[in-house]
Amino acid sequence: MDYDGDGRADIAVFRPSNGIWYLQRSQLGFAGVTFGIATDLPVPADYDGDERADVAVFRAGTWYLNRSTAGFTGVSFGTSSDVPVPNAFVP
Repeated sequence: MDYDGDGRADIAVFRPSNGIWYLQRSQLGFAGVTFGIATDLPVPADYDGDERADVAVFRAGTWYLNRSTAGFTGVSFGTSSDVPVPNAFVP
Protein backbone atom coordinates (compact mmCIF):
# COMPACT_ATOMS: atom_id res chain seq x y z
CA MET A 1 0.00 0.00 0.00
CA ASP A 2 1.16 3.53 -0.76
CA TYR A 3 0.25 5.78 2.20
CA ASP A 4 1.95 8.97 0.94
CA GLY A 5 1.00 8.92 -2.74
CA ASP A 6 4.51 8.78 -4.22
CA GLY A 7 3.88 5.60 -6.24
CA ARG A 8 6.00 3.38 -3.97
CA ALA A 9 4.78 0.82 -1.46
CA ASP A 10 5.16 1.77 2.19
CA ILE A 11 5.61 -0.46 5.24
CA ALA A 12 2.75 -0.56 7.74
CA VAL A 13 1.50 -2.64 10.66
CA PHE A 14 -1.72 -2.55 12.68
CA ARG A 15 -1.19 -3.39 16.34
CA PRO A 16 -4.50 -4.70 17.75
CA SER A 17 -3.35 -4.43 21.37
CA ASN A 18 -3.43 -0.62 21.22
CA GLY A 19 -5.34 0.13 17.98
CA ILE A 20 -2.41 1.97 16.42
CA TRP A 21 -1.30 1.82 12.80
CA TYR A 22 2.46 2.29 12.45
CA LEU A 23 3.35 3.65 9.00
CA GLN A 24 6.85 3.98 7.58
CA ARG A 25 6.19 6.09 4.50
CA SER A 26 8.87 6.48 1.84
CA GLN A 27 8.46 10.28 1.43
CA LEU A 28 6.74 11.45 4.63
CA GLY A 29 8.54 9.23 7.14
CA PHE A 30 7.13 7.58 10.27
CA ALA A 31 3.61 8.14 11.58
CA GLY A 32 1.44 6.51 14.21
CA VAL A 33 -2.33 6.64 13.65
CA THR A 34 -4.78 5.53 16.32
CA PHE A 35 -7.68 3.82 14.55
CA GLY A 36 -9.25 0.53 15.60
CA ILE A 37 -9.69 -1.91 18.47
CA ALA A 38 -8.30 -5.36 19.28
CA THR A 39 -10.99 -7.35 17.44
CA ASP A 40 -10.82 -5.32 14.20
CA LEU A 41 -9.43 -6.65 10.94
CA PRO A 42 -7.23 -4.18 9.01
CA VAL A 43 -8.47 -3.45 5.46
CA PRO A 44 -6.29 -0.65 4.04
CA ALA A 45 -7.00 0.53 0.49
CA ASP A 46 -7.54 3.76 -1.45
CA TYR A 47 -11.19 4.34 -0.56
CA ASP A 48 -11.37 7.98 -1.72
CA GLY A 49 -9.47 7.73 -5.02
CA ASP A 50 -6.58 10.09 -4.17
CA GLU A 51 -3.88 7.47 -4.90
CA ARG A 52 -3.01 7.16 -1.19
CA ALA A 53 -3.92 4.17 0.96
CA ASP A 54 -6.38 4.89 3.75
CA VAL A 55 -6.35 3.22 7.15
CA ALA A 56 -9.52 1.20 7.60
CA VAL A 57 -10.88 -1.68 9.65
CA PHE A 58 -13.69 -4.22 9.36
CA ARG A 59 -15.66 -4.85 12.54
CA ALA A 60 -18.65 -7.19 12.80
CA GLY A 61 -20.21 -6.28 9.46
CA THR A 62 -19.18 -2.61 9.38
CA TRP A 63 -16.29 -1.05 7.47
CA TYR A 64 -14.77 1.93 9.31
CA LEU A 65 -12.74 4.10 6.93
CA ASN A 66 -10.39 6.95 7.83
CA ARG A 67 -10.02 8.39 4.33
CA SER A 68 -7.11 10.75 3.66
CA THR A 69 -9.17 13.38 1.81
CA ALA A 70 -12.80 12.50 2.49
CA GLY A 71 -12.56 11.91 6.28
CA PHE A 72 -14.19 9.28 8.47
CA THR A 73 -17.14 7.13 7.50
CA GLY A 74 -18.70 3.84 8.51
CA VAL A 75 -20.33 1.55 5.96
CA SER A 76 -22.51 -1.39 6.96
CA PHE A 77 -21.85 -4.23 4.56
CA GLY A 78 -21.55 -7.86 5.56
CA THR A 79 -22.14 -9.85 8.72
CA SER A 80 -20.03 -10.43 11.80
CA SER A 81 -18.84 -13.81 10.47
CA ASP A 82 -17.75 -12.46 7.06
CA VAL A 83 -14.11 -12.14 6.04
CA PRO A 84 -13.41 -8.75 4.40
CA VAL A 85 -11.81 -8.62 0.96
CA PRO A 86 -10.65 -5.04 0.29
CA ASN A 87 -9.56 -3.92 -3.14
CA ALA A 88 -7.45 -1.00 -4.34
CA PHE A 89 -8.81 1.88 -6.41
CA VAL A 90 -7.62 1.65 -10.00
CA PRO A 91 -8.12 4.87 -12.00
